[in-house]
Amino acid sequence: MKTRSTMMAIITAMLLLTLTACARDNADPLNGTKWILTGYNGTTPLAGTTVTIAFEDGRVTGLSGCNSYGGSYKLDGTKIRISELVSTLMACTGPAGVMDQESLFLNALSSAQAFQLNSGQLQITTSDGKTLNFSQ
Repeated sequence: MKTRSTMMAIITAMLLLTLTACARDNADPLNGTKWILTGYNGTTPLAGTTVTIAFEDGRVTGLSGCNSYGGSYKLDGTKIRISELVSTLMACTGPAGVMDQESLFLNALSSAQAFQLNSGQLQITTSDGKTLNFSQ
């Protein structure tokens, strides 16, 4: 009898954990995803640079062209807020314009307001209406 009670408790706990994980994933469609920047307000990233973003459990991390960065994010429907951004402080000399690109990107993330997911594409819109476009 004790073995059956123990087994039922284990099964119940496993079901609750599974349901909790499913609910979390449904509430945050970005959780566990990684993206590469394909465009910023109609322009493509500089050749020879990689700009990425990854979302995991309320944290955002990535490469901004020269430095790595991290911060936090919160979603409310299709609204997104990215905050507490910090980055490493390396100075890159090339390609020309990489530091300006990085600054624009990090400022855009800091002013993120909305996002859209569509067929393996992520678009983040900033408070001034500019767009960051990513693919997986």
